[in-house]
Amino acid sequence: MDETAIFPFAADIEWLLRYCKPPLHVGVGKVDVHGDPENPVARMVRQTRQAMGQTDLVHADPEFAASFLVPPAGNCLIFVRWPGDGRMSRNFGEGLTVIGDGPDGPFRLACPHYYVKAASRMGERPGWAVASPTNQPATLSYGDPRTVATVTATINNFDFDYGNQDDTGDQERGKVLRVEAAARNVDFAWRSGRDQLRRLVDAGVIGTTSFVTFSFAAWPGSSDEELTK
Repeated sequence: MDETAIFPFAADIEWLLRYCKPPLHVGVGKVDVHGDPENPVARMVRQTRQAMGQTDLVHADPEFAASFLVPPAGNCLIFVRWPGDGRMSRNFGEGLTVIGDGPDGPFRLACPHYYVKAASRMGERPGWAVASPTNQPATLSYGDPRTVATVTATINNFDFDYGNQDDTGDQERGKVLRVEAAARNVDFAWRSGRDQLRRLVDAGVIGTTSFVTFSFAAWPGSSDEELTK
């Protein structure tokens, strides 16, 4: 694992990656707009950096190293690493995308609106920042656009102890609970590591997380918008 992918938190990589959802994705990032370039404070900071011979997002390379994950509790975290002295200040922005080749193939993360909650100091190398989606959810897509076959999602704070039982009379706890909704089968299944996650939440180590995923097959003629509502 390339520990620079979550710079400057390499020492915490084992904890961050153990129960994240989805796993770490590494790629190349771009941003349409970061902050308000005409804001008086932004102009002052930009002029100061230019006087010091430093670059900012407006004048730096348009592409940068980026990665993201969704930790056990909380929102998506997007880690940005900027070449040279370039940096992203703590501010709002629009049009953050990350494109790369991940665990499940080529991917594209689209984040319409974001906020940088932590960033490197001026002159710190490499420049780095951590952003999260705001106002609108980020979307993650894989491969070329195509018809959706199956929808799978995780659910926070929902769990079950007994799933479907087989016909043999075996009373072992089932890991899958199948229900019928709108004449379609929906499968609820335990996440990997679910038992340990329950212990962490019960002990108050983490406040909340998802224990279960649910999935269902798409129906003929369904649209992406209908399936993700």
